[in-house]
Amino acid sequence: HVAAGLIQTLLLAIKVGLAFLVMLAIMSFNGGVFLVAVAGHTFGFFIFGSRVFNKSHPLQKSLIFLP
Repeated sequence: HVAAGLIQTLLLAIKVGLAFLVMLAIMSFNGGVFLVAVAGHTFGFFIFGSRVFNKSHPLQKSLIFLP
């Protein structure tokens, strides 16, 4: 359990560090950087966060199949 906690902590640190880098890039007041950051977040959500590319049916996750 300790190793899993350390890995989760490391991933959180990387996520927060990248978020701060994006914030600093946006604070440069460069319109192009702002548009690319928004487009990147939007594309990332579309690919990884939305259900568009989810292969399984939503009801299949809630059903329990007994042998």
